[in-house]
Amino acid sequence: LPDSGGTIEGVYARAITAPAGSSTVLTYDIHKNGTTIFTDQTNRVIFATTEVSAKSETIEVANVVNGDILVLACDAVGNTTAGTDIAVAIVIKVDKPLDDD
Repeated sequence: LPDSGGTIEGVYARAITAPAGSSTVLTYDIHKNGTTIFTDQTNRVIFATTEVSAKSETIEVANVVNGDILVLACDAVGNTTAGTDIAVAIVIKVDKPLDDD
């Protein structure tokens, strides 16, 4: 990121194996410098049972700056079948584009 920072616009995830179960589904959280970016935990990236994709575009702590550390945290995997082989993308809109020079 440039020194001007940016804004997290969304978190998108895809699984090869969908989670299954009645109560616990595949759930991911993103921590920025040790604290969740989802102050409302229902906004985390939550896969519905048998679904292979999930997203969150409601980020309560969205501002990031150069040097922030983002960590992917798996909060649940599915209580009957664990979701597996996950790819996650965090989309950040840069506040000020980099100069060409």
